[in-house]
Amino acid sequence: RWRRASKDYMRWIGLVAEARDRAARLLGAAAADVAFTGNTSCGLSLVAAGLDWKPGDRVAVTWPDFPSVRFPFDNLARRGVTVVEIPKHDGVVDMEAAARLIPGCRLAVASTVDWMTGAALDCAAFVGLCRQAGALSCLDAIQSLGALPFDASALGVDFVAAGCHKWQLGPMGLGIFYVSPAAAPVLATVLAGWRSMRDEERLGETFCLKDG
Repeated sequence: RWRRASKDYMRWIGLVAEARDRAARLLGAAAADVAFTGNTSCGLSLVAAGLDWKPGDRVAVTWPDFPSVRFPFDNLARRGVTVVEIPKHDGVVDMEAAARLIPGCRLAVASTVDWMTGAALDCAAFVGLCRQAGALSCLDAIQSLGALPFDASALGVDFVAAGCHKWQLGPMGLGIFYVSPAAAPVLATVLAGWRSMRDEERLGETFCLKDG
């Protein structure tokens, strides 16, 4: 940009699309279901901000964990939302406790790998518990994505957030965010700009969000 200003703009747009395709393959998802964010916290905050919470709703989070797993949902206290702690022991999620605590919650959030111990979550079992309980599932995958195989579609997980500066070997200040096709209708768009529109390059005056 310093040398050429916007002369490479259309090439840059193509590179963004290529990067999205690669991110989607890494996640085991379709490109239309993947967005770029600033970091993991941003993706988790999009979930927290985008769901239609009601006073009395509960969110289950694995704890102790990296603070970003919890804080976007603690921030919902002003809306009457309560955080329920799913205990971890030496980084390992207590799945028996999870089976007791997730029912009655609208959403359950966990890290794929514990940030302190390296203990890996049984993601399929966790998402399965959510599905049985009728709760949405959300995974913070920053500690594993790029190092361990991951398939969001096969897991049936609703939301995945991951910053890119760890095993993805990407820069700071970049993250990827996945929303399943099943969960997309219940997640409102909380950030919108000109590139959010279907006719983005026409710079139209009609508010018409893209699909995905």
